[in-house]
Amino acid sequence: MSYFCLVLIILIFLFSLIYLVYKIIHRSTIVSLLFAYFQIATSIFWLLFAIISDDYGLMLLMSFITSITLILVFLGIFALYFNFKGKKKVLYITTFYHLRRRNLDGERIKNALIYDALQGDTNLILINLETLKLFSLIKMMILLILFRFDDVIVSKSSKGAYRLFRLLRQLPKRGSKLIYLVIAAYFAKRIKSQEFDLEVFKSCDLIVVETEALRQEALEVGLTKLEVFPNFKRIFKIEETKVPEVVPVLKLVFFSRVTEKKGILEAIRFVKELNTDVKRFTLDIFGTIDKPLVTVFKEALQNETAITYYGYKTLRAKEDYQILNQYDLHLLPTKYITEGIPASIIDFLIAGVPTLTSNFQNAASFLDDSFSYRYPFDDEVAFKALLLKIYENQRTLFNKRAKCLSESKKYSLDEFKTYLLLRL
Repeated sequence: MSYFCLVLIILIFLFSLIYLVYKIIHRSTIVSLLFAYFQIATSIFWLLFAIISDDYGLMLLMSFITSITLILVFLGIFALYFNFKGKKKVLYITTFYHLRRRNLDGERIKNALIYDALQGDTNLILINLETLKLFSLIKMMILLILFRFDDVIVSKSSKGAYRLFRLLRQLPKRGSKLIYLVIAAYFAKRIKSQEFDLEVFKSCDLIVVETEALRQEALEVGLTKLEVFPNFKRIFKIEETKVPEVVPVLKLVFFSRVTEKKGILEAIRFVKELNTDVKRFTLDIFGTIDKPLVTVFKEALQNETAITYYGYKTLRAKEDYQILNQYDLHLLPTKYITEGIPASIIDFLIAGVPTLTSNFQNAASFLDDSFSYRYPFDDEVAFKALLLKIYENQRTLFNKRAKCLSESKKYSLDEFKTYLLLRL
């Protein structure tokens, strides 16, 4: 074998080993493990090749490289384990907030907040099923096979969670506590309809739902390890800037996914109709548009000066909520009967802005007339009538703002963090 080949092999292995140890120490676990196996297999291959070819020099070289590879791999894995010691080892499986994606819905935003709550106080490894799902699932399986975690937390909508739990049941549990943080409100109904197997969810050591009504539903289908914690957000102290006086035009806002099931088309239609004789409302719309609705939505806004679409807006700082405080009324005319606690309602409680919404299944469990408005579910006539009534009784609307600010404290991320860490 030429000296050039030997030098090339040595350089490749030195670079690879440095990269391997770097990735292990920085806890890029799946990359580290797969790369380690590749390194060991390659070293052994070249060692066997040297023995078969009776190349004594290459044999010595590859024996040395193989030994160094094994030593560094084990040192790297030891370093990874050492980093884990002293704190709870948590594997968090979720669909994660992704800045490059446009579909930043309530599920992804909530999962990002959960990630923030767990960081720092736990040794946390993330399994992100937002992208590269197959790769992430392989990573999850390797980790669960090779390492013991104190807690495995799943935060997914019911269909995704069901598929995950079926897979997790086939993997070694090793005493890990399995926690399911329920997104949306469908999973108990799907168990009742036998779409889901009850035994799959019985493998969970704790299931956390957002409302008492959802807990009762889950109890009825045979689940027992249930607790309630509402949806949550970062809470900021907002300064009230609106002057409580009757105005000729009320500023309305819609702040959700722009989809037919959220009632956006009805909201647009009723604002237009109530503005026919005199301009009573403006409506600002924020959110990502569902693809099937794009054409219809754009047509609905043509030649309309009172309604404006602003695209998606991220709420990260106090200043963002201070902007929301400029609105008079938040609209969420949802047609999802099984809404949990919509994040947009919490956002506007933080901003001190009352919400007008349909009386969906869980609405009465966290909304009351002191800080919100509700009309009978899927009753368009009642929606339009209540919107006009609010315009004609603006002092009642303004009186609800202070209660919104105080009510928002129930949905604090800090409270959730304390709650979750106590259960790990």
